[in-house]
Amino acid sequence: NPLLYQHLFWFFGHPEVYVIILPVFGIISEAVLFLTDKDRLFGQTSMTFASIWIAVLG
Repeated sequence: NPLLYQHLFWFFGHPEVYVIILPVFGIISEAVLFLTDKDRLFGQTSMTFASIWIAVLG
C-alpha cells in the first residue's frame, strides 16, 4: 500500500532532516558572526534554546 509506506516514511524519516539541518544553522551563524565582526548574533540565546528544544523533543 503506497499510502502506508508514505506515512511510515514521514514518521521515521522526517527526524533525519533536523539532524542534517541543525549543524547547518550553526555554520551559518558562525559565518555571519565572522563576516560582520560582531561579538554576538542577534537572537543567539533564543536560537540556542530553540536548537536545544528541537534536540529534546525531536
